[in-house]
Amino acid sequence: AYEITTRLVGSKMCIRDRDNIVDMPAIIKSSDTDYMDRVANVDNRLIILLDTEKLLSEEEENSVKKLAEDVQ
Repeated sequence: AYEITTRLVGSKMCIRDRDNIVDMPAIIKSSDTDYMDRVANVDNRLIILLDTEKLLSEEEENSVKKLAEDVQ
């Protein structure tokens, strides 16, 4: 079994079947959508799985870190 457990808007989602998870279609992939990793079909709903390491650019990540330091 393949399991992904995450928090999504206050709810918990488990994907137990690897066959329900596929790579993001090439037509959607670009440098702007690199964080969109895979797609899952759960109860006939399309779930986009994100690679959280790719959500922010290095520059955006540094800005957030600086802001967090300034707040403290």
